Amino acid sequence: MVSADNINLDCLGAICAYLSGPDLVAVSLTSRSFLVAATPHLYRTIGCNSIHSVQYKYLSLFETIQRHPQLALHVREIDLQVFKLVGTIRKQFLKSCRNTIENSIGLESFSCESSEFLDYLLPSLKKLRQLRTIRISGNLEDNPAQHLLCLTGLREISLNSASWNVTDQLPKWIRSGNSTLTTLCLFQLESLNEGILKDVLQTSQYTPNIKSLGLSCLKMSSNSLVDSNFTFSDIQHLAVQFWEINTFMTENVSFLNLLLKLLVGSHRSSLRTLAIEGLSRAVMDIDRLSFIARDCRKLEKLTIPISISKRSEPLGVALSSSATLRTFKDSALRNVMVKNQEIIHIMNTVPSLETIEENHRVWTRNIRYPSSSPRSKGNNWYRNPIE
Repeated sequence: MVSADNINLDCLGAICAYLSGPDLVAVSLTSRSFLVAATPHLYRTIGCNSIHSVQYKYLSLFETIQRHPQLALHVREIDLQVFKLVGTIRKQFLKSCRNTIENSIGLESFSCESSEFLDYLLPSLKKLRQLRTIRISGNLEDNPAQHLLCLTGLREISLNSASWNVTDQLPKWIRSGNSTLTTLCLFQLESLNEGILKDVLQTSQYTPNIKSLGLSCLKMSSNSLVDSNFTFSDIQHLAVQFWEINTFMTENVSFLNLLLKLLVGSHRSSLRTLAIEGLSRAVMDIDRLSFIARDCRKLEKLTIPISISKRSEPLGVALSSSATLRTFKDSALRNVMVKNQEIIHIMNTVPSLETIEENHRVWTRNIRYPSSSPRSKGNNWYRNPIE
């Protein structure tokens, strides 16, 4: 008679790998064999958010792991979102969370949006040699920021609202043992000035493997770009987001052209994704766009302020220089409605283009192959799912 006890444990584990959430919990309650197979997947990713905090005493996986420390061996990812705990419950949570981190020797990813929690939890990350990804709030005081220097061997660093204490330690942090870094993201910096930008660029000589770079700031000084030189060797994904630019220029077009010259000039042979957002008054000129499409031979996704409306013909000609472009997004903050005929013209002019995004609307190219002919002409149609 065939039963779950007769099935190889590796097979049960492979089955559980395709399940998640309530389905995985239901399977674990089937039998002891399924419980053993499902346990590594149940505790692979743990976290806590505002929903869990309401019933913390009953739903916390951290409390469960504190009572059964052997379960921490299965934890690979911890995700702590912003929520409010007070009094003894807060102390109990931080204690159980810290114990879980210390026992999770196989932890690979740690995320925390609360700087208050990080003051207590960062020291427990020092001994984790398998940690590869860290996404945290960068609004730290000087003492907690010093603990970052002990985190080595990372592949992805993402800092949200980083304070000057953290950005000042960034070059030293990466130089101390993070040459394996492939992704660096600084999100919602209060100001990107000459000093901070210099600190970021100094990391390039210590990160030969970096592939993705993201910068997002609330304020930007145009003078900070004058002496800058992006020297990352093999950047494939580059994203820059600005909300306010402190500049004496009458328009932001000159600033945009300078930015593109610095970003694209050194990385055009490797770029696959380029995104520039947040420049409310700047619109890229067609000549600069043609230069990007022609020289970036591997570019697959492009996001820039261009204003598609009434410029579809020159825009299509400029993008047609690229044979690899798959997705194009217009990030210009304009309320001018784009007509479907303009999108169709661009799609027909640029054969490789599959998706166009503009003003929260998305157009996709769908190709239908009739059964009689695998590649019949004239079967393209264009769809705007939101309109």
